[in-house]
Amino acid sequence: VAGKQSLQNAYPGAAVQVSCLSCLPGLSGRPPQARIIVVAVSVLVIPSFSAKLLRRRKAAKSDDEAQVTGVRARIGRQVHWIARSPLRAFVVAALGLGGASWLAVAMLPSLEYLPTGNRNVVFGVVLPPPGYSVEELERIGQTVQDQLVQHTGVEKDGKPSLNRSFFVGQPDNAFMGAVSDDPTRMKEVVAMVREAQASVPGVFAFANQASLFGRNLGGGRAIEIDLLSSDQIGTIQFGQQLMGALRQALPGAQVRPIPGLDFGAPEFRVVPRRAQSARFGLTGPDLGLLVDAYVDGAIIGEYGVAGEPKRDVLLRAQGVAIDDPEALATAPVPTPTGRVVPLAQVASIDEALGPTVIQHIERRRALTMQVSPPDDIALEDAIEKVRNEVVGPLIEQGAAPDDMAVEYSGSAGNLDRAKRQFAEALALALLISFLLLAALFEDFLAPIAILVSVPLAGAGGVVTLRAVDKWLGAQPLDMMTALGFIILIGVVVNNAILVVDGALTRMRDGMVLADAVSDAVRRRVRPIAMSALTSLAGLLPLVLFPGDGSELYRGVGAVVLGGLALSTALTLYLVPAVFTVLWRLRIAFGSSIGAADDDDDAAPEAA
Repeated sequence: VAGKQSLQNAYPGAAVQVSCLSCLPGLSGRPPQARIIVVAVSVLVIPSFSAKLLRRRKAAKSDDEAQVTGVRARIGRQVHWIARSPLRAFVVAALGLGGASWLAVAMLPSLEYLPTGNRNVVFGVVLPPPGYSVEELERIGQTVQDQLVQHTGVEKDGKPSLNRSFFVGQPDNAFMGAVSDDPTRMKEVVAMVREAQASVPGVFAFANQASLFGRNLGGGRAIEIDLLSSDQIGTIQFGQQLMGALRQALPGAQVRPIPGLDFGAPEFRVVPRRAQSARFGLTGPDLGLLVDAYVDGAIIGEYGVAGEPKRDVLLRAQGVAIDDPEALATAPVPTPTGRVVPLAQVASIDEALGPTVIQHIERRRALTMQVSPPDDIALEDAIEKVRNEVVGPLIEQGAAPDDMAVEYSGSAGNLDRAKRQFAEALALALLISFLLLAALFEDFLAPIAILVSVPLAGAGGVVTLRAVDKWLGAQPLDMMTALGFIILIGVVVNNAILVVDGALTRMRDGMVLADAVSDAVRRRVRPIAMSALTSLAGLLPLVLFPGDGSELYRGVGAVVLGGLALSTALTLYLVPAVFTVLWRLRIAFGSSIGAADDDDDAAPEAA
């Protein structure tokens, strides 16, 4: 009951955390629901158990308790020394806030989109030049497979053993994959598959570890550059230059053109002779239907029961064998006039190069360059380099067709969108926290002193994330990890609420500012330390011990661990300093207003 006001003032942190995490669709997962359960248990269950299990004890103070009391008294004296002088309080507040902000900005890593995960499978694809038969593609796949199968169940030449591998020959590529016996050596498996692919001359080859969130062969870090233009030749030429520039700017990157950078495969085009066709009453669709019927069969409908897969109904020419262009040119064409003429009389058959696949984006022909940057380059840095050092200069040099539009999709577009959503959620969390605290304290200055703990937590989270990345293994700042900063807002303000609420209570009881602040800190050191240490002990296993799924939660644990640790240590000094500065400004400002009001009241009497 004695802590009822502080407990009520701590509710906004939990409420803000729940609401703002819910504003990030697809990224928040279960934290909001878990936080609601924690708040309910803290309010309803723990007090009941405490009343039953805890009993008042009378005993002599131990040496450890005396040491704790001495630490509390020493911290109280230090805070009193800071709060007693306006200059000292201002210097501590300025140095603390400025240092924390500078540290957070200076050490903030570049962003990734989502964790790649640690799936134990590598997928690869080999893209041959146009004109390769399915049999040739199967031979290419078998060449790669023969090299990989040597490592099945056997660790050979320092390379990891494979559990299994496979390949599939398709009309336009050879698709392959491999699974390792040791999931911790997947980077070596990726290199092994790429080495096997490189033994096939004259092809484009790609291999990446499968991502938990990626939906394509580029994994979860694929930057897709969409080149939209009606000039097919110009687009392909620009794509060829772009591929070379990308490999030069991002050494080790995997670059995959979709659908390809070739000008097409040999094909025969049937072009209507308009004058002759019109004389016989034939139209372009009529000729197209006839040619389809002679070659592969024209689809004229579907057959099947409603709700079940349908079968195409094909129209084929009976008794006519089309094996070469000459046979097609002499194929009979019935006309609406009643005459039957050879196809060559109403259409020309031209040999040319044509695309095997036509890709459209927003109804425009498009070529997509899929770039998977190397692991040692953050996705945000890679996107910036692609935009500013590769694509931009090429366009300025006039290498692109006049009507070309360049768009970024894949992880590049997703990262831009996620950054905007995260910034909005973070700003919303701070705004709602401020307004709720202002309503509960019935004051606009107390929330400012409380929210000072947020930049301290941010600096601690960034420093710990850097330390984990350097000494415990690669840990990027992805959007899952960034959720830890929103979680911190609901965690670290609780300690500041205890200090500010205690100071306000003592000031209402008649204490002067410096005494009220120092006494509030002295009496709140024990609960602050207890809650912080138990939270830190619970977070340490998430950070120190890797395991399945550690890529998902280690970053969040590192951010919350470091943010809570640094914020707890500095809140005991910085929050009282900021609170003291704000209240002295209020007193000075209020006194000046009161003096001005007295002068205004005295002026009419003098008159």
